[in-house]
Parts: sequence; C-alpha cells; structure tokens
Amino acid sequence: MGPKNKIFPPIKVELAKALVFLIENKSSASKVVQYVFKNNKKWGSRDRRVFAEAFFDVVRHLAFFGHKASFDLIHETEKLDLDKADFIFSIYESSVDDEEVLSFELEKTVHKDLLEELKNNFKNQVDITNYLSASLEIAPVFLRANSLKIDDEQLVKNLKDEGLDAEIVKPGCLRLAERQNVFNLKSFKSGFFEIQDGASQDVAPFLNPELKSRVADSCAGAGGKTLHIASLMKNTGKVV
Repeated sequence: MGPKNKIFPPIKVELAKALVFLIENKSSASKVVQYVFKNNKKWGSRDRRVFAEAFFDVVRHLAFFGHKASFDLIHETEKLDLDKADFIFSIYESSVDDEEVLSFELEKTVHKDLLEELKNNFKNQVDITNYLSASLEIAPVFLRANSLKIDDEQLVKNLKDEGLDAEIVKPGCLRLAERQNVFNLKSFKSGFFEIQDGASQDVAPFLNPELKSRVADSCAGAGGKTLHIASLMKNTGKVV
C-alpha cells in the first residue's frame, strides 16, 4: 500500500482538506472525490489517479492510519484538523506494508464484529484473511459490452484502437489490463459498454428475462442492472 512516488504538495493539501471534510460531515468518499475533481479542473489524469488512490486507501483503512498517527479516526475522540490529516497522508506516503495493515485489522476490535458476522452468515466458508487481503488491493475495472450495439470481440478491438488493453473474462464481461478513465472514449460515448463490476454482471443472466416480459427491478440504484436486463430483453417488454 502507499504510492510508488511522492505525492505533489498541492495534491497532498487537497487530500488533507478532503479527509477533514469527510470526517466532519460524515460524507460519502466518492462524493468528496467528485467535488475535489470539480474544483481542480486543471489536474491531469495522473493527478486525479494519485489523489483518488490515496484518498480511498486511507478512508478504507481509517482505523489503521489513525492508529499509526496516534489518533482515533473511528470513535472521533478528538477533532481532526488539517495538520493531523496531513500527517496521516505522510504516513501513507511512506508506503505502508500490506502485511502490517492486515495484521492490525485481524487483531483490532473495530473489525471483530464484522468478521464474526461474516463467519456466521457464510457458515465459516469465508477465509477472513483472504477477505481482508483483498480489501488492500485496488479493484480491477470491468466493462459490460452493450450486446444491442456490439459483440465482445469487436469491443476488445475498438478499445485496443483507443489505446486500452482488455480481455474477455465471461460472455459480455471485459476486464481492463489497468485502471484508466474510459468516459472520454469514443466507444463509451457511442454506448458500446457500461462500467459494471464482474459480480454484478451475473445478476441479469441469472434472472434470465424473457423477451417482451415485465420485470420489476426493486433494488435499482444507478440502473446498471436495469440496462443489462433491458439489453437481454433486446429492448422489448418493460423494466419497472
């Protein structure tokens, strides 16, 4: 964990401000990141990537970084200020060892209730160490090909032409070789794919909706699965 390169001072300042805002307002991390990007439109893709990776890493492991900084970020026994937030990102910047984070999270009380609940719900089928180890990794980006407009092989070729390497991991599902911003791609603007994690892409095929049927998407959020259901129904029927 931690950056391979030093974080530029202007980005580090924004990181500290963002963490203070997050803690004080109990906001969503993703919304805070969007707000920071909106207010720093001159940042390039590298700046945005460094900021997002550092911010999400620290937020994901607040208890650990608070412990390293001798500051309780979970129970908020004292107020977080910019100096303390800057110190926390200095610790992150020093490239923290993953094994140290994993050891801390396995031992500390903050995670014990969650781990016990997982064990109970999954009848001890979950390897807790592997579960926490996975949370230390940056998730890969999965794309769902829009079968109404393009097939998987052609989408791989189109992405290759636009400078991105992707592999087909199952029908309709592609995984990017490395995380990149895809929203400005011609392929995305043409409606050839959506960003949707691999597990979420299993839901609509499991439902196996028939053509011209009526489907109730009763837990819709952003609508990714709704679009997937509609594509499987080939734009017939109705999704509520």
